[in-house]
Amino acid sequence: MSRIKAYVACSLTHSPQELKDSIDLFKSKLRKHIEVLDFIGLNNPNAQNDQFVFEWDIKHVRDADILIADFTHITIGAGIEWGVAMQIGKPIITLAKKDVVISRFPFGHVANNHFFYRYTTHDDAFEFVMNKLSIIFSKFRR
Repeated sequence: MSRIKAYVACSLTHSPQELKDSIDLFKSKLRKHIEVLDFIGLNNPNAQNDQFVFEWDIKHVRDADILIADFTHITIGAGIEWGVAMQIGKPIITLAKKDVVISRFPFGHVANNHFFYRYTTHDDAFEFVMNKLSIIFSKFRR
């Protein structure tokens, strides 16, 4: 049985280091249960140019079984990735911290394969994601 592949989208350019570190820990916890496809990142030496980064990230969105997007901080890139996943009918879990104001747009995507959660900590978000993975993918066992 192949592992579920997830792409985790979030703000990089304008997010504080604390969020980046929290996302890294979140992804590490996920990796114990599923395959996580990584975005190219800001300082990756393999990021040859802007077009390479775009193509890398979009390919990973398409190759993933599910998109997990954290919209706690303003993000154009993750918003585009979210839109690509939505357009191709990919399951999406949209996350944001409870105390932040985000666009109303993701709330409007009402589909049986889109789940939205406001978390307090990424540990809360992790538990929510694990629960939804078991609902979305019958083959998923924690």
